[in-house]
Amino acid sequence: MYELRRDRTGPFGGIRIMTVYVDDLKDSNQLLNQGWKYPMYCHLAADSIGELHEFARKIGLKEYWFQSASTIPHYDLTESKRKEAVKAGAVPLQDFAFIRKLRRKH
Repeated sequence: MYELRRDRTGPFGGIRIMTVYVDDLKDSNQLLNQGWKYPMYCHLAADSIGELHEFARKIGLKEYWFQSASTIPHYDLTESKRKEAVKAGAVPLQDFAFIRKLRRKH
């Protein structure tokens, strides 16, 4: 969970907990011929799209990088952005746990 935030609509005295997730890094060889320039990548997703966009902005991602057409709405991350996301509070999950958790949400 990445941060406690003051929010007048939160259920616990104005504090809301947001959870954002990253999965394991993957080899991107199959994506290199599609324009992807980095050797490793992973996904960033969240319990809600609003939380996902808010966190993405916090770590410097552009909203037009958002992948909404996917089964699980997400951002692709480079290895360095994954490290930054984890440092900012994203919860690392192994691939299968990541997919199971997020399919329940979307």
